[in-house]
Amino acid sequence: EYITVPWDQRPDILELKDLAPVLIDQERIIKGSWNISNYLERNFIDSPSLFGGMAGAGACQFVDSWVYQVLLDEIYALIIVDLAEENMMVDSPNKLLWEKKLKNYWGDLQVEEVKKIRNERRSFLQKEILKPLRKTVTTIPFLGGEDPAYSDYCVAGALNWARTLSCFDILESGDPIFSWLEEVLNLYSSQFKRPQDTPLV
Repeated sequence: EYITVPWDQRPDILELKDLAPVLIDQERIIKGSWNISNYLERNFIDSPSLFGGMAGAGACQFVDSWVYQVLLDEIYALIIVDLAEENMMVDSPNKLLWEKKLKNYWGDLQVEEVKKIRNERRSFLQKEILKPLRKTVTTIPFLGGEDPAYSDYCVAGALNWARTLSCFDILESGDPIFSWLEEVLNLYSSQFKRPQDTPLV
């Protein structure tokens, strides 16, 4: 059973707090993508490896750390203005919260000012932060080599998260990373394809 939860409305279940997703396997409760992937790797040995062995596990853990400590922070800075805009209306109960979140990334700049200058920050993300990823997926099909690995799912999940929350394009269609992302997301289900008109949350 797969249950979707609004990303900013985490329920108070299973002591979830700020750690998601959660996998429940009978009596076991595993929280967080990295912990879940390790659990699957150890307990479902008849399935294809998510890491590609011990050496691959180390590389995947590095990618996981890069995604959660670098990539997501930059992505969030780019899309937070879209998320904040609706919630900063006068009658919104979350107005002060979103004003604080926006200020953490953009200082005292107003929403319209951020929209005008965020292309520069996106350019930095594309040209510098994503440079190693682009070079890799230009030479091999997936970060896992000929087949996708946890590292592919981890990075793709972060990029897809952004485009399900905001219409602001992190990637350009001609970017090799864009093509790689489509390949990863289309491996298993068409549900990951971006809708024509992505609603703002």
